[in-house]
Amino acid sequence: MPYAVAASSTGPAPVGSATVVVACDESGSEGEKLVGGSTDVFAHAGVLIGSDEASEVLRRVRAGTRSPAVEVKANVVLRPQNRRTLTWLLGDSGPLTGRASVFLVDKPLLLTVRLVGLWAAGTADAERAACDLHRVLTADADLAPVWAVALDETNGLLRARDLVTARARLERVRAALTKVLAGLSDASDRLSGEAGTTTVATTTLAALVAGLPASDGGPETDTALGELTGPERSRAPLDPLEPGLVATVLRWAGPAGGGPRRPGGRSGPVELVHDAQSSLTDDRLARVRAAVGEDVSSRVRLRFVDSQLDARVQVADLVAGAARRLAEAALHGRPDPGLLELVAAHVDPTSTWADERSWALLAPPDDRRGARATGAPVTGDAAQTALRRVTQ
Repeated sequence: MPYAVAASSTGPAPVGSATVVVACDESGSEGEKLVGGSTDVFAHAGVLIGSDEASEVLRRVRAGTRSPAVEVKANVVLRPQNRRTLTWLLGDSGPLTGRASVFLVDKPLLLTVRLVGLWAAGTADAERAACDLHRVLTADADLAPVWAVALDETNGLLRARDLVTARARLERVRAALTKVLAGLSDASDRLSGEAGTTTVATTTLAALVAGLPASDGGPETDTALGELTGPERSRAPLDPLEPGLVATVLRWAGPAGGGPRRPGGRSGPVELVHDAQSSLTDDRLARVRAAVGEDVSSRVRLRFVDSQLDARVQVADLVAGAARRLAEAALHGRPDPGLLELVAAHVDPTSTWADERSWALLAPPDDRRGARATGAPVTGDAAQTALRRVTQ
């Protein structure tokens, strides 16, 4: 998206008139570290709100939470004693109804999708296969810790910056995935209740092990690893910020978007006012432009600001942070149904998510048809297609 500075907006611009300004921020970003970090969930929020209104929202949040902080963070509104304020902020009677979107990413799942796309060559419907694989392995108490080790080793390989490190990591990945495959085979009787899904998971995992570069250290192996560690690696990003930005752009400016609860897309200019992100380099923004398409990217401008100086971005940060924390708790079996019902009204249905129990609480009310992940199970959707482009 081209950089430009638009005139500041003091309120939401009506569709088809002046530039629509959407404030953006994220929560849970740890760059390309998708497992073994501080968070398992990433959230990217977009909020259609003017500067004056955002300042008033923050004033009410500070008053309701008795917080003197210049920049109020989500951990404040998530405290039990401040539940009333959070309910107001996210609820139908609050300031964000129909004007906020949150794209959620289960980060280990995103890594699984990336892993299947890289090495399970020929897998039909790779995104769905990755979901099935991840569901089976994370739901079993014996397999989950072994799978976590394999994902950690894979994440290390995909973040390697030189061939020596990549070669060593490759063998550790091979050993870890082989161990998971053996464990999955041994558990077939125990998992018989999920026979169809387990069969897909076993087939996908076997294809992964077989598809890894050879261990002989020859030229072909170095070529394959060089594509991961050299300049070409930029074509296959791990950082969820990119698909998050793509989803937010399409949510507010895409042909089928127009924002939450708004039928149809926008045809006018949209400006994203985003918290400063050094990781969004020119190369990464070029990938985002390619993912959303020329028609959309030509109408979208991106401006980086200091969140401490922009009330609109601080509101987006509150939304992203609260949604991320609540979604992560639900993913780990600690849901808060009351607050999740409020969050669900803002969740982007194209979120990268496969856990069915938590998605039943997180999915937007008009989209509770089962769990979803990047590019699956709904095909032909503009956002799904673009997200698939930017994550493969």
